Amino acid sequence: MSWEDRYDEAVANGEISPPNSCVSCGDYDEVNSYCKSDGGCGWHSTLVRFYELYKLDWVTCRGYNIEDHCEEHGFNGESWVCYEEFLNSELQDSSFMRYLLSDIDFELWHMYRKKS
Repeated sequence: MSWEDRYDEAVANGEISPPNSCVSCGDYDEVNSYCKSDGGCGWHSTLVRFYELYKLDWVTCRGYNIEDHCEEHGFNGESWVCYEEFLNSELQDSSFMRYLLSDIDFELWHMYRKKS
């Protein structure tokens, strides 16, 4: 199953609750978790999807099930990085993003990097 399919499945099953804030424009809708500024900046949902792909990869590489994540304790005391850290670290790492993303998503990532 592709990461994109796994992401869609995780959203449909309610396994993923993405962060609300838009890192591109700072505007957000707390109820619906999407950028609401002037029709949306276009980057929030993409960056959230990249973060969710990272979390699924983190879980899979360690042999965990995302459903077993405990907000307070993670997985036996370890967990993926928070959204803000992901944005400042993993998202900036070209080789990691190349590994994580499909060709199309990697092109989107390049477009985001040029914009930011």
